[in-house]
Amino acid sequence: MVAQLCDAPASGFLDAQKQIVNDIVSEGFHRNSEIEIVKTHHWHDTLPKSDAKVIYIVRDPRQILLSASRYFPKAPYHAIQKCHPLERACCAFVNRDLAAWYACMVHGSLEPTNWLRKSWQNHIEDYLGDSRVLVVHYEKLRMQGEHELRKIANFLDLDISDTIITKCNNNQSFDVKKKKFLSQGDKAKAEFLKTGSIDSWKNELPVILRIMLKIRFRKAMKKILAIEIGSLCGFGTAVLLRNFQKVICIDPYESGYDDRDGNSIKKRLGIAEELWNIRFFDHPSVELRRERSLEAAKAFSESSIDFCFIDAGHSYDAVKSDIEAWISKIRPGGIISGDDYDWRSDGVKNAVSEIFGGDVQLIQNRIWFHKIAQE
Repeated sequence: MVAQLCDAPASGFLDAQKQIVNDIVSEGFHRNSEIEIVKTHHWHDTLPKSDAKVIYIVRDPRQILLSASRYFPKAPYHAIQKCHPLERACCAFVNRDLAAWYACMVHGSLEPTNWLRKSWQNHIEDYLGDSRVLVVHYEKLRMQGEHELRKIANFLDLDISDTIITKCNNNQSFDVKKKKFLSQGDKAKAEFLKTGSIDSWKNELPVILRIMLKIRFRKAMKKILAIEIGSLCGFGTAVLLRNFQKVICIDPYESGYDDRDGNSIKKRLGIAEELWNIRFFDHPSVELRRERSLEAAKAFSESSIDFCFIDAGHSYDAVKSDIEAWISKIRPGGIISGDDYDWRSDGVKNAVSEIFGGDVQLIQNRIWFHKIAQE
């Protein structure tokens, strides 16, 4: 899909030793391009040193477990011994092959492939801190292909029309590619694609394994990025950190923005900033950008964030401007939210109601939420 998007050849797996393996994922050698697309399962620290951009596809670990148990040779049963005693006790109630794959994904194993030498979560975390890497969720690629392809094109600095995006999504979709291979009699490639399901785990994976995976990988299964507009002391920042892998706080800590808001007093704002710094100084998952909201928004691409929480100026104009500046930055299915819906001046309520009408949910008549529609 990415190769067609770039009008470049897909050369196969990086460092693949078997030609038959490369043949399965190679295509487009008639395309004349300076760009080369390669596929890999490499760990971050084993990638060749280069400035190449990386598109990292993340798939739900519950679906990976099912897929791996069908595609690869059986996982070694002795891997289960790496599990915690309580995990081993739970594994005794499920299919032994699935239990072995659970152990490999959670604790790592050199069998049946050395790409499992560390856990699934370790593999993801190593890539998240690299600015060369764009994280794309497999499920979104299947359900919102054109949206995700546009995000990839922007990441690769490609000026591509909507027509080409649509064509690429249609030609390279899982179902279309599988049917094409079958019509050409290429059973090896068709069988390689399997089913491509995004949620068969809901019916086929034992409940106990679903729970265990959710507990083990709760950090990596969080949504990726939250933006907080107005951070003050950092109470909201702490809440967001429990639910998102990365939190970017937007707050210039400039006083005098609203005479009716006590938090705009210079002394109080200075204390709040010091408290924020004490709590989150050098925190690897938190970034503070001392900018005004409308300027900060310009640095984010369309549909690039999962959640935006607005708690800055409470006047009608301030809230309306913040919503309008950030709403396009939130991905389909993401959420824009804010505090103080019941603010005494009605500025928050009026701005939110004008933009969203009745399509808003409230918590204790204070926190408001609006979910961005799926494409």
